[in-house]
Amino acid sequence: MKFPFSSRHLSLYLPLLISILIGGGLSIFIALIHWSSEIDRFKKSFEKPGNYLVEHLQKQIQEYTNITNTLGAFYEASDLVTRQDFQVFTQNFLNEYSEILGIAWVPKISQQERFFYEKKMKTSGFSNFIIWAKNGSNLDNRTEYFPVTYGEPKKNYESVIGLDLSSDEVLNSPLEKARDTGEITSSQPIALINGEQGFMLYYPVYRRESYPKNIQERRQEFKGIVYTVYQIEDVIKTILNNSSFLNHTFYISNTKKLQDNSVFINFDAKTKQTSTTKAILFPIPLSCRKILPCQHEVMIADHQWFITIIPQFNKKNMIIKSTFVFFLGLGLTTLITNYLWKTLSEKNHIEKVVAERTNALMKTTEELENIVKQRTKELEKANEEKNQILDKINHELRVPLNNILGSLDVLTQNSSLTKKEQNSFKMIHENSQYLLKLFNQILEFYKLTSEEISIQYNVVNLKNLVISVLKQYDQQAKAKQVKLKYYIDSEVSQYIKLDENKLTKILINLLDNAVKFSYKGVITIRLFCDNQAWLLDNDIDYNSFKKNLWIEIEDHGNGIPIEIQKKVFKPFFRWKENKGVGLGLSITRKLISLMGGKIYLKSQLGRGTILQFHIPVTIPKPEEIHITSKSKKIVSIANDEPNYRILIVDDQIESRELLINFLRPIGFNVKESTNQEDTLIIVNNWHPHLIFIDTQMLLLQKNSDWMNIKCFQSLGKTIIIGVASGKIENNQVDELQLYCDDCLYKPFAIELILEKINHYLGVNYYYEYEDIETITTGTIVKNLNSSALEMMSSQWLEQVYWAASSGNGRILQDLIRHIPDNNSSVILSMMELIDNFNYREIIQIIKPLINYDSKK
Repeated sequence: MKFPFSSRHLSLYLPLLISILIGGGLSIFIALIHWSSEIDRFKKSFEKPGNYLVEHLQKQIQEYTNITNTLGAFYEASDLVTRQDFQVFTQNFLNEYSEILGIAWVPKISQQERFFYEKKMKTSGFSNFIIWAKNGSNLDNRTEYFPVTYGEPKKNYESVIGLDLSSDEVLNSPLEKARDTGEITSSQPIALINGEQGFMLYYPVYRRESYPKNIQERRQEFKGIVYTVYQIEDVIKTILNNSSFLNHTFYISNTKKLQDNSVFINFDAKTKQTSTTKAILFPIPLSCRKILPCQHEVMIADHQWFITIIPQFNKKNMIIKSTFVFFLGLGLTTLITNYLWKTLSEKNHIEKVVAERTNALMKTTEELENIVKQRTKELEKANEEKNQILDKINHELRVPLNNILGSLDVLTQNSSLTKKEQNSFKMIHENSQYLLKLFNQILEFYKLTSEEISIQYNVVNLKNLVISVLKQYDQQAKAKQVKLKYYIDSEVSQYIKLDENKLTKILINLLDNAVKFSYKGVITIRLFCDNQAWLLDNDIDYNSFKKNLWIEIEDHGNGIPIEIQKKVFKPFFRWKENKGVGLGLSITRKLISLMGGKIYLKSQLGRGTILQFHIPVTIPKPEEIHITSKSKKIVSIANDEPNYRILIVDDQIESRELLINFLRPIGFNVKESTNQEDTLIIVNNWHPHLIFIDTQMLLLQKNSDWMNIKCFQSLGKTIIIGVASGKIENNQVDELQLYCDDCLYKPFAIELILEKINHYLGVNYYYEYEDIETITTGTIVKNLNSSALEMMSSQWLEQVYWAASSGNGRILQDLIRHIPDNNSSVILSMMELIDNFNYREIIQIIKPLINYDSKK
């Protein structure tokens, strides 16, 4: 079916139609919003005075309740209250609250007590006193009576003295409820003596020092009641005189559903008058049922009153305002539609011109797209062929090179070769290795640029990795009289989680350049971390907790000029006529970047070069650490180490034997204990250097013995390490910190235990092999501290601090010559720190002195 309108007509008229529909719809929507906001505004203005009235009425009722409670407490406190006492006590309330019409005391009188009670009242001033019923019924057959005895003001009670409240159902019902429940009660609205509407509050009084628990006991111990009488109209007038709620008409009823007989007072907002008419004089609007909260509840002791408020709702005015808003929106829609008509007419003309030119361009674009598709197919095919060629070259070159290298290894074992032949084979071997290295670099660079390499995390023994890399260049360095050293900061964990292959390639590339351009001195690899907190074993989130591992390689070569330093990381850059294709440092930077790190270069001509980089690493879980045969095995404690005493405290024999069977062969002096008493005896007599203790024994067996052991720890004699079978809860961490310096978790690698012992006691070990020199500061004079350098000038201290911060060993050696000769121990200690490249220790010693001088 063909549409009767062209697309051009639709583009012209459809926006106009949409704008009219949207404008009209928005006008209706805004008018409805305005109507709703007006309703909300009126609702808020209506709710505020209504809540005010209810709150103040409830507050006033509470005051009356408190007055009644006070009067009841007065009678509960004494059994000898006289009429005069009653008059004096109640006079203050009558003077302060005009709406109180009366206060009375009504005792409980049994049939046997009636005669004596009437006689007593006659002798006390009431000559005609008699207990009488309101309806004139016979009282002789009753077992108990509740006559009005004392009443204030007297003029209001002259006619009701002796009235038995139980003779009237309206008065008796709240009395019995108060007696049986022990709670203050209220009567229904009643007609008072003066003809007005009122209500009464009853407070039950029981015999002194009696505490009835049930209805039977309450009836038996019941002494009488105190009641107060209030005129409802006076109560409402008191509220209205102190409020702004005079603009709304309202009813007060004793039923939720408003009807003629339930209303006992109303207020007319026009006349500002209250009335006790029981008829509904003003209609209840529909808005009270659907929109406004017109009805509120007020508690009068055990009864509820319902206040129904009639809103002054000017619906006509709100309709006029909302209609005005609607037509205002239609007017704006008309203006916008007119503007769109003009704009779209011009647009329609422009589109007609553009369409003609676009048709010409579309043909040209289609031809270009076909050409691009053809070229894309050609490039994809060329790239596929390139990959195939690289794979074939990889196979064709590696196989013969590996065969050549293997054959050379066999030939070099032949002792019958002449020196000339050995040199020839050595030259062939070196050139083959060089070719293989170049080819590997080219393939690595291609994979990095093609983004075909991903990170593969595994647990690494850092020390073994560094040693294995250094061993590859050990012979080459010795041939050039270059010494290889490494230093691993004590803050760095032995086991970390990273990509071992990529870190190995990075170290090989950097160490290869360092050896290549060094002709004397030392090449040092240093490892340290940027935050000591990552070593904490307790409560670590192993999945998200990452910190940076910093590695730097320093050589004493000729250095790199400043203008060249900016180019060394570029692909295929070669300085002077060095061998290679110039990809080593470029690949290194790409690998470090792929691992999430960054590399930095610092070099001075004639002094050497420092290449420093950092990569994010994580600490592996204990169960992820597996000691393989490739890892260096600790054989024993070094010969010059002292006799270290270690105590194992655990009530499980298997756990004790595991540690004992491992530590004793290493050379440690080990004892064991299964309880607190034996542990304290061993600690006092044997003075162990370190204690491994089961954390469950600490947490479950709390007493002073563990604190006595802690006292030895506080004196610096004993290190305590807790051994936990599972994760420690947060509420147990603070408790364990009272006893332990550190904590390990089962299952754990034995290497971790030796690492902890080394960390806290500084133990040195013998390994199966140790060809690369490790930098250590274990022999530094322990008395070297900040106070040993206080005699030096502030200028000298600042120069030492700057030189140590920049890692300049030569300047530090020159500065040490200024230390007086009589401080030989200080000079030797500083020289050892410099020789071991422990610049961080120097900074920690100097820093307090610089801060101290600045404060002075």
